[in-house]
Amino acid sequence: MIVQTALDQMVKAQLLRRQSTAEDTNLGAGYVFKHALTQEAAYRSLPHRQRSVVHRRVAECYEQLFAERLDEHAAMLAYHFAEAGDQTRALSYSLRAGDHAMAVYAVAEALLYFDRALALVVAGCPAIEEQLLHLFGRRGRALELESRFEDADDNYALMERFAVDRSQARLELAAVLAQTKLRSFVNQLFDPVEGRKLAERALALAETLGDRRSQAEIYWDLMNQARFNVGQQEEAIAAGEHALEIARAIGWQEQVAAILNDIADVFADSGRFDEGNAALEEARTLWRDLGNQPMLADNLSNTGVWRIMQGDFQGAIVCFDEAHEISTRIKNVWGQGYSRSVRGIAYWQLGRYDQTIEDFTIGSALSDEAGFLIGQVLPRIQLAFVYLELGCPHLGLEVMQRLSHSIATPVPQFTPSLSVVLAAFQEINGLAAAAGFRGSPDDVDPMQGFWVFNFASLSWIVRLLHTGRLEEAVAMCARHIDVMQGYNIVAFQTDARLFASRALVQLGQLTEAREQLSTARALAEGVGQRRILWQVLPLLADLTPDTSAAEALRAEAAAIMADVRDQLPTEELRAGFLALPDVRRIGLL
Repeated sequence: MIVQTALDQMVKAQLLRRQSTAEDTNLGAGYVFKHALTQEAAYRSLPHRQRSVVHRRVAECYEQLFAERLDEHAAMLAYHFAEAGDQTRALSYSLRAGDHAMAVYAVAEALLYFDRALALVVAGCPAIEEQLLHLFGRRGRALELESRFEDADDNYALMERFAVDRSQARLELAAVLAQTKLRSFVNQLFDPVEGRKLAERALALAETLGDRRSQAEIYWDLMNQARFNVGQQEEAIAAGEHALEIARAIGWQEQVAAILNDIADVFADSGRFDEGNAALEEARTLWRDLGNQPMLADNLSNTGVWRIMQGDFQGAIVCFDEAHEISTRIKNVWGQGYSRSVRGIAYWQLGRYDQTIEDFTIGSALSDEAGFLIGQVLPRIQLAFVYLELGCPHLGLEVMQRLSHSIATPVPQFTPSLSVVLAAFQEINGLAAAAGFRGSPDDVDPMQGFWVFNFASLSWIVRLLHTGRLEEAVAMCARHIDVMQGYNIVAFQTDARLFASRALVQLGQLTEAREQLSTARALAEGVGQRRILWQVLPLLADLTPDTSAAEALRAEAAAIMADVRDQLPTEELRAGFLALPDVRRIGLL
């Protein structure tokens, strides 16, 4: 009663405020200071030794009262134990607080707790190997999720120094493996040469320790190093399949899903679509079962891209929207940027230019924020082509110039596309190609990957048409079509057939031009590719001898063109579109 009397007196003196009642909580009434300065003065009046005693008693009360909910109160417990001078328990609860924040995708908050834990360790707090593995591993992962890759690398380098100083082989392996991983996927630190050196070090350590889990990760990293390099798909598949074999043998489902998620892309670049699709489906089931939301979102975006290639644009949008909903809910900017960027491709094929431009613009901006290099590059290349298609090549050139100046770290897989697309837009706009560009149509290799081939090939076709090298343009179109047919991709054959028909008309080969246009029309109608139809139909009408049939084709084109015109978000785009020769001939106002 003495304590209660004192509390009542302090409430009357307006020093404290009653915060809750016994009816509100089983813990009884709570009190808070009315003014922070009063609280600070009262705290400072306590001798240092007494403060430590109070902090310890508060922490121990929390442990007793919330024994079943310690993770929720871990941050408070870490603070009080640190102030009580119990660094060991402060470290333990700081790690728990970080884990609790990570579990609800509060990555920035998690970093605060992991940073506090690191400060304790650096200051000399005793930590066992498991705690160090936990601290450096989780802190590094949080930094990666924040796209702070250089900070993550510093974290792993410090981890390695701790390992060497303490002669802890497991900690050293984890540190080297983490540094390997940073150089094995596309980010500012991507470096397959250095990554392979690190992977070899990690493999030697893993074999000495008999660590099969680490071996699975290392071969996964080797797969990604080859996958994101140029022309190394077979090496990537071999490493990926070996990683998958190990992960399955030891029953490591999460790693199986991760490998499947990535090897699917390698299968795609090698034209092995059935195997890739099966890998994605298996991985998606595993991510759902495991409850891994960030990777489920990534898989859904990957799946959507596959559906685009198969001509299922609406099905792709469903995948992208689910991926974006998940990424937004868990505050994963990387996932938001990826899902928005690739959704723009589906809307583009459907002829929804308003949504296309918005998605490519927002997706690339989110990718900038996340440090997602592929998301910074691909949507901007595609946006440049959208502007070209709409009669505004100068806007496409602006996009490509900004892109070439803003990407500080080149992406080896996309360097061929970047250089040839920029050169094409420079020439279309009456400029000389950059002095450093020495490319040739023969440089475009399907083994560089589907996306690289697609945009590099189309850029060369556009350049050849623009410079009047018509026979070369037709031959390049034929090669593009053959590659896409080999991949069994419908949607990306139609552009080449459209370009081929334009060249064939100029060469006077009207029968061949009509065949290309008829095939392009059939393919586009089969998948709902309206962006191709409004370009194909006027040309096909000009080559159709039946007057009524030709007029029907023009009327169909006019309806689609009117829809496109009404969607365009700026007067500049509308003016460029209406000035296109085929649009003018249709008579659209």
